[in-house]
Amino acid sequence: MIEREKIRLTSQVATGLFILFFPGFYYWHFTYAWSGLPFIIGFFGEVAIASLLAAIIFFSQIGQVMKHSLAISSLFVLLMTYCVIWTLMGITFEMPANLPDGAIRQILALLSAWLALFFVGMFTDVSGPKVHAVLWVSWVGMVLITLSFIDLRHLIVNPSALFDKYPVTYQEFTRSVMVVSVALLVCLKKDSVRILFAALACAVVFTYGARSELYGFIFAVGSYELLRCINRPSLLITIFIASAALLLLIVLNFDSLSASRQFNVFHLSDDQSWNERESQSSFAVTQIIEHPFLGVFAGHFEAGGIGRYAHNLLSSWVSFGLIGFLIYLCINLASFVYCLNGVIRKEPSNQWIFAYYLNASSLILIISAKPVFWVMTALAWGAVVNARWHDHLTLENELADDQPLPHPTVLPAHPLDRPVLTSSTHEPNE
Repeated sequence: MIEREKIRLTSQVATGLFILFFPGFYYWHFTYAWSGLPFIIGFFGEVAIASLLAAIIFFSQIGQVMKHSLAISSLFVLLMTYCVIWTLMGITFEMPANLPDGAIRQILALLSAWLALFFVGMFTDVSGPKVHAVLWVSWVGMVLITLSFIDLRHLIVNPSALFDKYPVTYQEFTRSVMVVSVALLVCLKKDSVRILFAALACAVVFTYGARSELYGFIFAVGSYELLRCINRPSLLITIFIASAALLLLIVLNFDSLSASRQFNVFHLSDDQSWNERESQSSFAVTQIIEHPFLGVFAGHFEAGGIGRYAHNLLSSWVSFGLIGFLIYLCINLASFVYCLNGVIRKEPSNQWIFAYYLNASSLILIISAKPVFWVMTALAWGAVVNARWHDHLTLENELADDQPLPHPTVLPAHPLDRPVLTSSTHEPNE
């Protein structure tokens, strides 16, 4: 019982850090951008440091939870160990003086963020009533801000453009909106309400201009609803009606929508960002062909530096070699398979639904749009461990409920209390 209380405390701390990572990040930076105050801290990195400190403090609880999900936990430990050794080898053989400026710092930031988000994902509980209330207030505030600052001509909210090139990208704001929306979807059990909220959340994510996050969100939500049809075929009717209504809205507003950045996916050959990414992917393929086993340590700096990597799985091959690529691929695939198994149940737990949303969007994004330096994958891996732990708790509780109560032991009466029986009656003396 004492151990359970410690894990409950760890969960409360991790959930608080989750709120800081996502709605906290959004409001911190939007307040600074809007008020015109100078950029002081990135906030995300500082919360990651706080998460690492919490992970050290609650280290024994981490081990207690991880042992119930050995496959994902082992792959994560293997990936972290390999990347640390690989980085040390890179420093040794390349010599620090020959390394590009910022290369080591970027890898250390990646590994630290992986650890921090894995810890947060492993213990966060988004279904608690107080947490739910905070997330709802945060989401409504995001909607109000979106309505206040949207550029109606291009249907976009871009704080960097709005506030004199504020140094936080629209992708980072979108990340917060997307994760908060996903966390709220988890607890909406009524199909029509969940699908309606998903449509509204999709519209909000749309306005921030991050195409990758938008289509990752659509894939995660859409695939989850289709999977639920396995156990609830009647849900197909609701999905059909919602899809028809959405299609009608798109047709009626096509002229406005076609001018948006998100609709450039229908003519990518004319999109500058896409063409640059294609060029970076081609460069990464060339590096892999030339160095198929070892990759190229800090190889994206040869293509131009931070941000100039292949925006897909190939970036892990370039940066960490073939072995690193295979481990990274395996942990993402294994996490997604676990989540599939978790949500096709008749009544999936909130933990599995949350893990599925995160892993489905992460998988499609790392395949098509995000490099290995995109750290959100670690939150998704941790969420799988969290779901497996809650499965263990549920099983324990069920076994405890099924355990028969011990029969009361009836102790024999004390010999002095028993009646004394005789075989004959004593007659009085005559």
